[in-house]
Amino acid sequence: MASAVWLDALTNGMSSREAAENWDLPQEACEEIFAYCEANKALIEAEAREELQRLNRENLEVEARA
Repeated sequence: MASAVWLDALTNGMSSREAAENWDLPQEACEEIFAYCEANKALIEAEAREELQRLNRENLEVEARA
């Protein structure tokens, strides 16, 4: 998922170039991923909250990340 690439890059302080190398993706794809995720940050955060709530309902413990 695009958000996985983006969140991994943010968590590890990677640029889009570094993320492209890390995930073995074309640089242009990572630039598009970063642009999409930054433009849709609120939606991605809402989806993450919903997923966390679903996992909690199923009694699965997960550690929330910023």
